[in-house]
Amino acid sequence: MGVYEERAPPTTGMHW
Repeated sequence: MGVYEERAPPTTGMHW
């Protein structure tokens, strides 16, 4: 959990 945490898009806190 936290696939988007590695990137820096507007979904930094979103988890798939």
